[in-house]
Amino acid sequence: MSDILRFIWIAFVEYWGAWVTGTGIVGLLLWLLSFAQTLTGWKLKLRHYLIILFCVFWFVATYAAWRDADKNLSQVIKQRAVDVSDLGKCRGEFTAKSQLLEQAQARLAQQQLGINNQQNSLNAQQGTINRCVVSLGKMNPIVNSKITTLAMPVTNVSEPGRFGFRKTGHLFEIVILTNLTRGPRGILKCADPFKVIDTPSLKTEAEAAMTVSGPPTQITDREYSIWVQNTGASWNPDNPIYLPALSDSTELHGCTFTPAD
Repeated sequence: MSDILRFIWIAFVEYWGAWVTGTGIVGLLLWLLSFAQTLTGWKLKLRHYLIILFCVFWFVATYAAWRDADKNLSQVIKQRAVDVSDLGKCRGEFTAKSQLLEQAQARLAQQQLGINNQQNSLNAQQGTINRCVVSLGKMNPIVNSKITTLAMPVTNVSEPGRFGFRKTGHLFEIVILTNLTRGPRGILKCADPFKVIDTPSLKTEAEAAMTVSGPPTQITDREYSIWVQNTGASWNPDNPIYLPALSDSTELHGCTFTPAD
């Protein structure tokens, strides 16, 4: 009911009133009625004029309102069709893009799975390498080489000097210790002058005798090249090198041994 009343109101206000007050159609219609009366001799009352005018303009206004509404509806239908078509295109594009996105996500998931597998493989390989390194370290531990040279005083000795005077010297037993098993060959140095008076020696494995070498080679008054050549003993932590030496000093300072190997 409200729609009918709204239609009547629009037809009356926007069309009937506009045509009656704002156009020359009223004058034209009155002239036609007057001309018809002149031809027919028929006289109309004012009330009849008004009724005829109202009815005619009401019919025309109603038709105009319906025509405009129909045009508007046609335009709305056309625009709706366009909008529906655009919506279908948008849905199609959205569907296509959604499929592409799903495919991209699937590829990304596969790539991530491959990366995870590679990382797991690398971790396993690294673990194997670490275990191998630890095992090798246990089998072949790295031991820092350490050599200790001791010059222990033994006694005082007298030697003939110039013009018959006796010269007093000091006898030392030089002991060269090591923490590894190695070849007994190298350079012996001391800060004070000294003289090696016998060949260096090592105990044999049976500890029954001393295995000795040839005489050491003097390089300076503070440096000798020594070596022990044997087949029954080795220079190791339990078997040091023994070497007797003389010096005018009461102590031999700063003695070191540098192995040749």
